Amino acid sequence: RIPGNGDRGEVPLGELEAVVIQSEERLAHHSRGPYREPVPASAMVEMTQEYLRNLCKEARRQNQDMYVTPEINDRLYLHYKGFRKIQALEKYTGLKVLWLEGNGIDELGGLDHQTQLRTLYLHENCIEEIKGVETLTELDTLNLSKNFVSRISGLSNCKRLSTLLMAHNHLASADDISQVLDLPNLTTLDIQHNRIDDAAILDVISVMPSLRVLYLQGNPVVKQIRYYRKTLIASCKDLRYLDDRPVFPDERRRVTAWKKVYDETGDYEKALEAERAEIKAIREEKKAEDERNFRAFDEMIRQGVEEKRKREAEAQQTLNPSGEPIIQSTESPAVAEARQQRLDRIMAGGPVSTAASPPVPPPLEGEAVAAVPSKDIWDATEVEAEGPDAGSLPPPPPMPAAPEASTHSPVQANVPPTPPPTPPFSSVPVAQEDPAATDFDELD
Repeated sequence: RIPGNGDRGEVPLGELEAVVIQSEERLAHHSRGPYREPVPASAMVEMTQEYLRNLCKEARRQNQDMYVTPEINDRLYLHYKGFRKIQALEKYTGLKVLWLEGNGIDELGGLDHQTQLRTLYLHENCIEEIKGVETLTELDTLNLSKNFVSRISGLSNCKRLSTLLMAHNHLASADDISQVLDLPNLTTLDIQHNRIDDAAILDVISVMPSLRVLYLQGNPVVKQIRYYRKTLIASCKDLRYLDDRPVFPDERRRVTAWKKVYDETGDYEKALEAERAEIKAIREEKKAEDERNFRAFDEMIRQGVEEKRKREAEAQQTLNPSGEPIIQSTESPAVAEARQQRLDRIMAGGPVSTAASPPVPPPLEGEAVAAVPSKDIWDATEVEAEGPDAGSLPPPPPMPAAPEASTHSPVQANVPPTPPPTPPFSSVPVAQEDPAATDFDELD
């Protein structure tokens, strides 16, 4: 923009060049592309095939996505170069993204061969009229912010256009933006900080079929629309973002309730009361939903615990190879005690095996007792020597009859000394008629 020339009258070419050069030097550090060649301060740069070739060659040396062969380039970074005209792009037919912002371009054209172009950045230039984009049928995003455009036009063939950025231009009325109705896929419209003061703009915006994002702040019409935000949200049924913040579903419900009562009665207080009632209903619904979520979570935890217990119960009922369940049995306390005593002797370093014969009761007074040799049932040598018929121990010898007591001498004749008792293997007495019961393997 030329300082002191707000009406945009005729500007001398030399003055325009000087302003563009100053703008380039001031905004050079804002470059967003991966490569930017400095512009000589003495003259504007002309876009030629040789210049573009050298630019791509230098960018390629810096490992950037630009190639000397024009046809294989899908992007070009030509921003902040000082160009006055778009030209020499005939061979760059594969372009999909083109950066041209921050130049001195005053006429939009030279893009007839870029039929695959998806995104075009032309902000911060001197464009007054939108034209020369009829062949860009695949165009998705067009940025013309900070130019001198006074009317949206020339976009009828861009049916795929979804984002149109026209901030900081010279749009003034609803008729200036009416061509957006020819763009069925337009979802984002940025017309903030223009000169729009026509309240009829609501009639245009409200019928846009795909509008989701709208920037309208910074225009005089904002102060003319009563209850600005609520009115716009109520008018644009699918709007998701307005100016500086999103439009949430709860806000839309509140605005819908407010708008309905306001249109019926024209009373702002009644409309405000309807909005408060809707806010209360929304809070109750959220509270009920939270309660349902808590209950569902508790039920999920309960089911998880039951499933875990069921799996543990099934794991305890392990099946053997025959398919029959293994019955859990309780071990005999006597066997468990005997095994524990044997384990204690082993850990204490004592003998592992003991005599198999049960302890012999002490003899009565004057009774002759025959010595019974101890026998180790764990001795494999003795077991083999006994032969196949040695399945059980021999019966104990018959006890001799007790002699008549003598009154003359308390000492009994021919009575052998009582042998020391054999240390028992277990404190549990074992029946003599069933010597095999001392085998702990059979007891186990």
